[in-house]
Amino acid sequence: QSHLMPAGATPEDQAAQAEAWTAATAYAALLHDIGKIAVDLEVEHADGSAWHPWHGPLRKPYRFRYRKDREYRLHTAAAGLLYRQLLDREILDWLSGYPTLWAALLYVLAGQYEHAGVLGEIVTQADRASVAQELGGDPGKAMAAPKHALQRKLLDGLRYLLKEELRLNQPQASDGWLTQEALWLVSKTVSDKLRAHLLSQGIDGIPANNTAVFNVLQDHGMLQPTADGKAIWKATVTSDA
Repeated sequence: QSHLMPAGATPEDQAAQAEAWTAATAYAALLHDIGKIAVDLEVEHADGSAWHPWHGPLRKPYRFRYRKDREYRLHTAAAGLLYRQLLDREILDWLSGYPTLWAALLYVLAGQYEHAGVLGEIVTQADRASVAQELGGDPGKAMAAPKHALQRKLLDGLRYLLKEELRLNQPQASDGWLTQEALWLVSKTVSDKLRAHLLSQGIDGIPANNTAVFNVLQDHGMLQPTADGKAIWKATVTSDA
């Protein structure tokens, strides 16, 4: 609601295009990750035969697993394999009648947010807000807990470290990486720093070992568990440097 689109158009044109831009924003946000089911998952029927999204609806019992070797960001390039199945001819005819909107929507669905203008910014912000809510479980509950509650101490400590101490997205050694999908933290480094910070503040009751720290964070929805319910993920970090 805080954006008038398309930018620079007359108020009359903006009013006339409001419904189309609202629809395009919804479609872009809902479909920007749809490529994941094509490239991040392996799906097979109960008889072992492979299923791909372009085969149509799943009509028989199936199972799926996440690809261990998935290529991060490939899903943005794969969206084109799928969104045509959800946006029909009538919708595409309507949206393509607005050249600025049409270009922005195609750029978002191709993962080229840098060319998508305000529409790309809105989808990126919405995605980060959604991920933060998902990864945090319900951070509001932890913040509503009494200040002496352990989960509140740990959450406050993590927020302090993120703001003041942790080095994120560095070209060389990093304490963590903030991506569009998640905040990844080096487990031992961060848990040691978290414990040290809280102890330096005179806060007692902090678990003496990392496993207990992870258990508390996970129990209160502040960590996203792995597929087998663990706290520690294995990740491959690559850098040009």
